[in-house]
Amino acid sequence: MRPLIYSGKINIKNFDIEKINVPSTLFLNNIVKFNKLGGFKVIEPDSTSFSKKLGTNLSSVFCQSSEEIIENFLKQKKNYPIKIFKKKKNHFGKYKVLKFKIPVEKMTFKITEDDIIEIIFPEIEI
Repeated sequence: MRPLIYSGKINIKNFDIEKINVPSTLFLNNIVKFNKLGGFKVIEPDSTSFSKKLGTNLSSVFCQSSEEIIENFLKQKKNYPIKIFKKKKNHFGKYKVLKFKIPVEKMTFKITEDDIIEIIFPEIEI
C-alpha cells in the first residue's frame, strides 16, 4: 500500500479544531461519495497545521510513477472537499462543521525525497 501525506494550515478565530475530514482515494476515484464511510480520511490535528501520512485503497492506480499519479489521478478532480469539526460545548457527540470545496488549481501536489506524494491544502483562514 502506497501512502499519501495530507497537509495544510487552518486559522479560524475562536474555533478549536477537533478533527478534519479530507478526501480518500475512493472518493477521488468516484467510488464513494465524500460524506459516506470510506469517502474521507479523518485527521486529528494538534495545532492549526496538520500533516498526516495515510494509506491508499487503490493499488492499481498507485502502480504508476508519482508524477503520473498526480497528473492522471489527483489533478482530475475539480474540487477537494474538506470538513472541519469543532466540538459543541455541553453537547456530547455534537459538532459544529465548516465545509469547504477547494478548487484543484489551488491545491499543491509535491513528491517527497522518499517518493511519497503530499497533497497540500491552501491555508484556510476566517
